[in-house]
Amino acid sequence: MRNNLFLLSFTILLTAFSWKANAQKDYKPALLLMLQYSDNDFKNIRGAKISEEPELEAANYQPTEKLGIGTEMIIKANTSDMAFYSCTVSILEAHKLIADALELANDQAKKGTFTGEDLSDGKGKTVTVLKNKEGHEIMKLISQYVKDDTDENDFFAIVIYGKSVRAKMSE
Repeated sequence: MRNNLFLLSFTILLTAFSWKANAQKDYKPALLLMLQYSDNDFKNIRGAKISEEPELEAANYQPTEKLGIGTEMIIKANTSDMAFYSCTVSILEAHKLIADALELANDQAKKGTFTGEDLSDGKGKTVTVLKNKEGHEIMKLISQYVKDDTDENDFFAIVIYGKSVRAKMSE
């Protein structure tokens, strides 16, 4: 009887864990949508102003469409259409987002839509830079893990550049 109860408890726990793992959100469609919005400098999804960024001469805006994880915002220049989307997530919560973002990047590279380059500072920060067919940076995947006994410095971020920013960076 005890063995049966243990097996039943183990089966329920395993089923619940499997259901949770399978129920995780797929971020690839939302990332593809953000890439589409980038072609219009995120104008269609720029919501209310959150705060100012005086040193950047820009402001932070709440996106009306979201991935649904971490801290998401659109940063837009005050005097032009230049804008980019940013999503920053604690590294502890980002495993599915990281997997989906890298899978999307690899899928797009296989299709010839993107080219990519991985960079590392040797101190825990890794950056994957993705460029479109024209050679413009379109997206960066940034992860940082610092062995310092705190999770505050560990994060994963996605930055997607709007069309105007891509054009300015290629000058």
